[in-house]
Amino acid sequence: MSASKIEWTEATWNPTTGCDRISPGCNRCYAMTMARRLKAMGSEKYQNDGDPRTSGPGFAVTMHQESVLDPIVKWPRKSQMVFLDSMSDVFHARVAADFQGQIFATMALTPQHSYQVLTKRPGRMRELLADGDQCQGNGIAFLHKQNGEWATTRRYGVGILDGPRIYGSATQDAPHGLVLHEILQRVGKKAAGRELDGRTWDEFPIPVGRDKRVRSSYSSAQQED
Repeated sequence: MSASKIEWTEATWNPTTGCDRISPGCNRCYAMTMARRLKAMGSEKYQNDGDPRTSGPGFAVTMHQESVLDPIVKWPRKSQMVFLDSMSDVFHARVAADFQGQIFATMALTPQHSYQVLTKRPGRMRELLADGDQCQGNGIAFLHKQNGEWATTRRYGVGILDGPRIYGSATQDAPHGLVLHEILQRVGKKAAGRELDGRTWDEFPIPVGRDKRVRSSYSSAQQED
């Protein structure tokens, strides 16, 4: 468990590491690239290699029992926005159900923290958390975002990508009414910025029935409106 430089969180907690690509939404996975680097650096958590067809060096799904209680032991009082499994997917099929139960028990025992859970496997999430809508009942937000339908494209426009640039795209078999005359080439948030409609969006849902305080770091954008 460690502090994070990610703009929308404050700390990361990885009781599991490693994953497998399962959809186009997993392309260019930053965690798989990072795991390769951490393995080369000798990091103990990243010495198990995954299937080269879907994973990579240092990125086999691995459960770390020693990390399950980190939020209780390392941050017993300080309130944090915590990104769970930034280097894995807690709902991966190879993460045992009882181990997942321990992770959720730790979250339930640390109500001072707000947990962010990212998954590409909403089906298994529904299987494990179906009874009683546990997520909503405990004030935990589960958000699933991934790319929409994919179509074959032919791209044109070349040059050195030194900043945001518009280029053309001829899309085959696009749904009726979808027109893509111009789209943006990805150059990264450092070059392009993080604004949408003239502002950044860093708010987080306020837990209902538990702690109605709005954390200043996530409410500043609202106060400016």
